[in-house]
Amino acid sequence: MISYYFQGLALGAAMILPLGPQNAFVMNQGIRRQYHLMIALLCALS
Repeated sequence: MISYYFQGLALGAAMILPLGPQNAFVMNQGIRRQYHLMIALLCALS
């Protein structure tokens, strides 16, 4: 039972960690719909 927990934890970490902090910030702002157009514009310009 505990091994399934750790397998799920490792799978979740493996899916989240490659995103990186900048992409996580962009996704978070998009989900919250706070400044999403400004963030999209800045990403397009960079």
